[in-house]
Amino acid sequence: MTTRPTVRVGSIVAALLLAATAATTRPAAAAPRSLLLAGSQWSAGGNSSYAGWIHALRGDRLGRGWFLRPWLSYTTYRYRRGDTTIHARAPGASLGVGYAWSDAAGARSLSLAPGYQDTRLRPDDPANDARGGRALLLVQGQWRQRLAGRWSLRVIANDALGPGNYWGRLRAARRLPGGLSVGPSVVRQGGPGYRAWQGGVFVRWPVVRRWHVELEGGYQKYAGLAGEGYAGLSVDLAY
Repeated sequence: MTTRPTVRVGSIVAALLLAATAATTRPAAAAPRSLLLAGSQWSAGGNSSYAGWIHALRGDRLGRGWFLRPWLSYTTYRYRRGDTTIHARAPGASLGVGYAWSDAAGARSLSLAPGYQDTRLRPDDPANDARGGRALLLVQGQWRQRLAGRWSLRVIANDALGPGNYWGRLRAARRLPGGLSVGPSVVRQGGPGYRAWQGGVFVRWPVVRRWHVELEGGYQKYAGLAGEGYAGLSVDLAY
């Protein structure tokens, strides 16, 4: 499963919100150079949280050119090993650099981020190659393509080389009046010992200035386990 944060997630999100509030007191720039992000997803079988910052490097701006990407994550999940259900916890952190480019048709980006992940299993599973702490290299790509009729396709995928976790999401988004975006969302994820997918619907809207809020909900299924519902909440600020 892909990594996302809490160490404690409440304190991380609070720190980001405090920094973001301070940022909104600055004069508005013609083009944002930084993006703060935080969010969580909940289900009976596992939770995930993340907090991150994307900052355009000197001379560039968001969506075009080089950027810095520090990221914190915290994930819990479960999987079956024979007749036993294994519960996993995996906090992680990474610091990456990437490049983004965009045009009238859409936007793309690619980043590389060395980091660290500590996977704890209960009960222990010696056959899981991801157990314990280990260095990782997070490779992430994003792609957005504008379509006709206010629709767009959005893809994000990452692979954590080292722990062997992967995560990918495909969305079709429809822009509505007032800055709203809604549409279906499909995720495929996995790692040593487990695979999962989820399908749902998201809605994203602007709240104040450059703040956006997103809600998502749907159904997810871990291999070998019963399906279940999930819900997610995320916020972001461009400044």
